[in-house]
Amino acid sequence: MRWESTPCPLCRTSGRTQVLKGPDRLHQRPGLFSVVRCVRCDLLRTDPRPTADTITYFYPDSYQPYQAPLGPPPQEDKLTVRQHIARRLFAFNSQILPPHRDPGRLFEIGTGSGGFLRLMAARGWDVAGLEYSASAARRAQEMGLSVEVSTVEDGEGPDEPVDVVAAWMVLEHLHKPLSGLRKIRGWLNKDGWLVGSVPNVASLDFRLFRDAWYALQLPTHLYHFTPKTLTALLQTAGFSVERIFHQRTLANYPPSMGYRLDDYLKGSENMSLRRQLVQFPVSAPRWVPFALYPLAYTMAALGQTGRMTFWARADTPKIG
Repeated sequence: MRWESTPCPLCRTSGRTQVLKGPDRLHQRPGLFSVVRCVRCDLLRTDPRPTADTITYFYPDSYQPYQAPLGPPPQEDKLTVRQHIARRLFAFNSQILPPHRDPGRLFEIGTGSGGFLRLMAARGWDVAGLEYSASAARRAQEMGLSVEVSTVEDGEGPDEPVDVVAAWMVLEHLHKPLSGLRKIRGWLNKDGWLVGSVPNVASLDFRLFRDAWYALQLPTHLYHFTPKTLTALLQTAGFSVERIFHQRTLANYPPSMGYRLDDYLKGSENMSLRRQLVQFPVSAPRWVPFALYPLAYTMAALGQTGRMTFWARADTPKIG
């Protein structure tokens, strides 16, 4: 394992202050990892961090986004009126595209095993993508999807400009987010959109749980954004940030509680409760997010949920 310490990618400043130290709670790899804050622009980053050629160790095949999606994609033309109404009433703002956008060409970065691409293909989009994990990309390819196995930095990308690039929970993983975003910008049509999501360290759940925050995910999350630092990064890369949504979800809370409970139980017989809490986002009954929606809606309106979705346009002169 090799490690590196880097200056802030936004302002190139090496000065930093210590924010916290935490373990790899997601996969229990050994080590304790530091999060620091840039003294000039406030961007948080993991430092020191694994190098790009050794960080694979922290991405086992059991990593949840790599798992194959279950079942066929929904048939949009077969949704009932009730289902359409429910979609409009309970918009979690997690994976949404700008309105009035007819299906065109879409390229996803970090496809995992292809769930989002399958959904968008079912909606009439011409889709392709890029995925770091060979095993996850293979699952997507076995379902007929065009997925390149590479990183953003090394990937060829789409064979012609696209209308939308999607990057759901991706920017926090990039070793070189600024150069990566500039490269992505070159993949877009003149009026193309970059849509994506990142965790929000300006949220209440981060302040409550700190090193036990589920969305911290050390050391694979190399950067930790607030709305301010996310906007600064996108603007520096040549994007115009049109909107940032605070997602209407409290999904970080149960697993964060599980991590903190783990700290207190230290291997006691009550560990089953901890496991249930940590698995809550993927194992909870389908009705639970809807039951919590009023509170999640309020927290999102206050900008205090732990996940953000952004829309950015590539409509300014290109850089480089």
